[in-house]
Amino acid sequence: MLAFMEAPLSNRGWLIHGGTDTLQSYGIAPPSPMHATADECEAAAAALRAALPPEHLSFLQGLERYAEFGGYAFVHAGVKAGRSLAKQKDGDLLWIRERFLNSKRRFSHRVVHGHTPADAPFADERRVGIDTGAYATGVLTAARLEGEAVDFLSVTDRSR
Repeated sequence: MLAFMEAPLSNRGWLIHGGTDTLQSYGIAPPSPMHATADECEAAAAALRAALPPEHLSFLQGLERYAEFGGYAFVHAGVKAGRSLAKQKDGDLLWIRERFLNSKRRFSHRVVHGHTPADAPFADERRVGIDTGAYATGVLTAARLEGEAVDFLSVTDRSR
């Protein structure tokens, strides 16, 4: 979102990854994610910059790439095994999927992540996956972590 506001045309891929819904949530009619012109992207970015409350911008600018607490690392998508948290690339933290999910290698932390929707939350000694695809399924899942124990709480939007 921040990259789209800064360079809309080169970051128009954001539109198909939640950007259109985000623009609509701020009262902005989004351009077509697949056929957005440079002018349409620029106009949407300008409208978003104008509509975004300063506290929202401040929140987004203050987000960390990852967080670590105890033996847990909280990331968006996953991590690349064999690389410390501090040396993870943004591309892996934000986009990795199969390579992380299919790996059997232990990491320095138990990784709590989303990014890859599943029918149910998942936990093993390597990772805790909590993405149940709320945007499509109406099921939002949270995890309670106490030591090694993981409990899940899922709620469903029954209006879907």
